[in-house]
Amino acid sequence: MKKSFLLFLSSIIAVFLITGCAEESKNNGNTSTGTEVTPELIQQLKGYAGDYEISFFYTDGGKMLSIASDCNQVAQYTGTADAKCVSGTNDVTMKGYGTITVADNGDVSVITKMQMTNASLQNATALWAAAKNNQYNYTVFTTIPASTIDLNTMTLNAINPVAGVTGRNLTVNTNYPNNTYTFTIMADGSIKNNIVDTSSGIVNANVTVIMKKIASIPSGYTLEKDVKFPEPVIDGFVDAPAN
Repeated sequence: MKKSFLLFLSSIIAVFLITGCAEESKNNGNTSTGTEVTPELIQQLKGYAGDYEISFFYTDGGKMLSIASDCNQVAQYTGTADAKCVSGTNDVTMKGYGTITVADNGDVSVITKMQMTNASLQNATALWAAAKNNQYNYTVFTTIPASTIDLNTMTLNAINPVAGVTGRNLTVNTNYPNNTYTFTIMADGSIKNNIVDTSSGIVNANVTVIMKKIASIPSGYTLEKDVKFPEPVIDGFVDAPAN
């Protein structure tokens, strides 16, 4: 009887070991390999390469100072209204463009550039003073592998995501290695970029950007890092930050 019990116990242990190894293998596959990068997926991503106009911008400013290109559209693009984004006060006049390139292996590179202002940012009073540098933003996102796309939601950088952006603002060069972001391809072909901005070093800000593909960026609105857009007019732009 003792021998039978030991055989039974050994059988139970073996089942647990086999099940555990299978589950571990499954989990490792999900976390380490990401989405299979097929020629079809690469071709699909290449269809989104090109120039874009930024048609909407919003940040909750870490729940302290909300800014948007149109506060009336915040709920439409984020799903939640923001009482601190007051139309006529927190709206900014904005121009924004970007470019998406897709390498032969499916890696996606994104660069965006936005210029925005309003009376409060120009006069830089109270909370607005801390946001004044954000009147100009040139951003280079860390190259995103095609394997990070969630095919169920068509969201790039959702599986095993990469992080980090570099660039500049109104006066200084910037490097935020902890910024995270996802690019979701919408039903109408536009792209929604959700960003968690860590630049303040104190509180994270949630940012939503809507990009719509265009034939080409208009003349005068180049994506050169140290060349500002002709409109809207901003003051205090440093031509070539040393830092």
